[in-house]
Amino acid sequence: MAFTATKQRTASGRAYSIAYSLFAALAPLSLCLYVTGDVFHDSAVSFMGVMALFAANTIYAFLGLRDRLLFLFLHMGIALFLLSRPFISVLENELSWWYMSSYETEMFAVTALYLSMACLLAATAACGVLHNHNQRQRQRAASCIGRKLMLPQTHKAPLRSLGLSEKLTGEKRLQYIRWAALLLYAMCLLGSYYAGVLKLGYMSGRAYTDFYLIDSSDYVPWVVDLMAVMEPFMLAGYLATMPRRRGAVLCLIAHVATTLPMLIIGSRSDFVIAFLFAALYFVFRAVTDKTQVWVSKRLIIACCVAIPFGVVAMGLMDYMRAGSTTDLGFADLVVDALYKQGVSFTIMGLAYDVNDQVQSLGFKFYSMSGIISAFTQGFVGQTFFDFPLLPTTNSYELATQGVSYSHAMSFFAHDNYLGGEGYGSSYILELFADFGYMGIAVGSLILGFGLFFLSHLLGRSWFGGMCSLVAATGVFHMPRGYFDEWISYIWSTRFLLAVAALVVVSAGFYFLEKHVFSTRKMSLADIARGALKSVGATMVEKPPLFRDFHAAKPVAAQYVGKQEEAGESRYPLNKKNIATVSFGCIREVR
Repeated sequence: MAFTATKQRTASGRAYSIAYSLFAALAPLSLCLYVTGDVFHDSAVSFMGVMALFAANTIYAFLGLRDRLLFLFLHMGIALFLLSRPFISVLENELSWWYMSSYETEMFAVTALYLSMACLLAATAACGVLHNHNQRQRQRAASCIGRKLMLPQTHKAPLRSLGLSEKLTGEKRLQYIRWAALLLYAMCLLGSYYAGVLKLGYMSGRAYTDFYLIDSSDYVPWVVDLMAVMEPFMLAGYLATMPRRRGAVLCLIAHVATTLPMLIIGSRSDFVIAFLFAALYFVFRAVTDKTQVWVSKRLIIACCVAIPFGVVAMGLMDYMRAGSTTDLGFADLVVDALYKQGVSFTIMGLAYDVNDQVQSLGFKFYSMSGIISAFTQGFVGQTFFDFPLLPTTNSYELATQGVSYSHAMSFFAHDNYLGGEGYGSSYILELFADFGYMGIAVGSLILGFGLFFLSHLLGRSWFGGMCSLVAATGVFHMPRGYFDEWISYIWSTRFLLAVAALVVVSAGFYFLEKHVFSTRKMSLADIARGALKSVGATMVEKPPLFRDFHAAKPVAAQYVGKQEEAGESRYPLNKKNIATVSFGCIREVR
């Protein structure tokens, strides 16, 4: 067993070294390719530099997946929406497939992509360096405290520590939140299903573009719409409590099912994002939870088989919406579907061509459109500040007076915008429209810092995990959506209402259990025994060593208490000394 474990660690270390060497080679190579293409006026060569940087960023994400999960998720969206079309065109040696008006337009799209990904990498790397430095500082401080307290030092066999899921589920307060989130999620789920049925009924016999000409509030009651909007918030609140695999799987399947009505209508984005959100959560739990198997070999094989068929099905929807047919083979359908999903790259060129017309509308702060709209068009802005209420569907007022870049750009770039058609947006385009290339650089740095911080919160606190999971639903769509899609929900009244509802219902469950159904309270000894039982230890005279403060605290508290009772401790039983001994119990596992 020891030999096998050593062999596995050696193989893992060798794979890490190879991956890191590949990353270190691809990053400077990407810059060389980009500069070479720019010097020789060859946008295809510059784009290959973009692809090399994308490969480097992807490898870098996998080298520290725990804290770079959202960074990887964003790059998956970049690959699908921004890189697939130009990459296929370069492989086919058909740059005309980019549908750009000039070489200048092509280089704008390539440069904006390269600049954004380079700044995302720089921000994430800086966060990683800072995090590692702080971790080393805490370990040194813990080691010094341990030596001062003369606690036992063990340098050989590493001791087992609590996994993230075990630590969170071990906290009783999260049990109440889990019950509350599950109850509220079930209620919002029913509202979401009912809203989907109403949308299907309204769209019966109508064209796909008609959906974007009428506000859904005209045929969906506001209560039902409120429940439908809060459904993903409640799902994130439940998943942030680190539930067992079965409960999480059932809730994720139910969430994917809520997107089926929109898929039938003809909109694919909600279904794809829901499916990928489930995949992200499975990967996250596989990385952090060692007590359950989240990603098995069977699941990997099933996904590898199903994904090509899913891509083809999504591609066929384009022909169904247009009322046409195709005689392409299976492989060609996969390529065709990926090429069409990369339309956002072409939209970058169209946006660059009409940028002067968009700028003529004045400074709108498009990159903060989600937050501004949530305030001006939401309950607070309409009730207390009397902001003008703008339409929510394609219209002249929304395009020229609103802060939505996709509507403003489509108004100038699309011939049938007022007929319900239009182009999407991109976080890169919004940053460029506001502040030019400097906006892309600074905005991408901020985004890199934010995604690292949110990934780091996953599994370490309930509210932070909930915010991270809600952000994940928007991160993948950002290359085709808007810049503040990953954070704008924080200011929305519906998110705040969801959080308030979770807190109130959780408090209700706490009151019922403590004062109605049971009068017994858990003692410190019960907590300590639970912590020792979870690591397979028994009650001993000296506390075991742990990696984590929260795992060490209850055991340290009992240790200090027993020493005080025996008259052998110089440290009274109080919160300060419990914390001191807890930090002394932490050690770096070598």
